[in-house]
Amino acid sequence: MVPLQYAAEYPRMITHEPVETERGFYWSRCDSVTMREDRKFYLDCIKERADAEGGICQQYYRVLSRKDEPRRYWWCAAASRIDVHRAMAGCGWDPPI
Repeated sequence: MVPLQYAAEYPRMITHEPVETERGFYWSRCDSVTMREDRKFYLDCIKERADAEGGICQQYYRVLSRKDEPRRYWWCAAASRIDVHRAMAGCGWDPPI
């Protein structure tokens, strides 16, 4: 069961996370095989539910499967996290993901 209160983003456990260093922010890609498999599994679960139920689940799947989803996620996260806001400002609001 996927909680839909955060329907605009992936759960934080499977996102990229900027790390602050002395030279600015490093956008660790979190692009290990495990992370890719976790994201695919999560998206496949949403797709299965979306195909069965339609409605908001279909919209949720459409949003999560967009190519610019990571960028959009960090734009939203920057509104409530000062570290992410600084990281986004430091990369010209276009995270290198």
